[in-house]
Amino acid sequence: MKELLYGNRSMIACVCCYLAWWIITFRPPAPKGSLMGSVFLLGAFLSGVGGIFLIVHGIINMADKPVVNAFIPVWIIPVLGIIAYMVLLFVSANLFHRQVTSELFIIVGWTVLELCFVGTLYRYGAIGRGNPAAYITGIIIVAVVSMVCYLLYYDLEYVKGYIDGMIPLILTGIMMVIINLGVRK
Repeated sequence: MKELLYGNRSMIACVCCYLAWWIITFRPPAPKGSLMGSVFLLGAFLSGVGGIFLIVHGIINMADKPVVNAFIPVWIIPVLGIIAYMVLLFVSANLFHRQVTSELFIIVGWTVLELCFVGTLYRYGAIGRGNPAAYITGIIIVAVVSMVCYLLYYDLEYVKGYIDGMIPLILTGIMMVIINLGVRK
């Protein structure tokens, strides 16, 4: 269970580093590269990859533990995530004419990872405070808001786009902190 928590904490660090990179690099009046921005981007990448590894490894390691609560098999979530990604890719590119960027993959990937994380915590009785349905609802709301921001971004003037780009990062960070606080240690 600790591996899962460390993984989610690493994902929180990833979001914080990514947000710092965004703030530094895209601060109005115009984008500017900097060494500090590059350091934060590298930190986001390393903590993100580490977090994904720890969460996935933790989920696999929990498979032999006794199940406390019934939950859909965790493998279904990534399958649904792949389907959702394909649909969102088609819709955003063809209906909204949105340039496809890595953010779409990140939004869907984060959603799948957090749903698997919460599902595993619930399945093995590690969610203490809070309701797993509330966490799942929160994750889905953050994903929807992130998609709206993703679709709007290129149609906004620079300052509004700068703010729009921060909203998903702030919300995902808050959501992960809330989930971590509700885990039985």
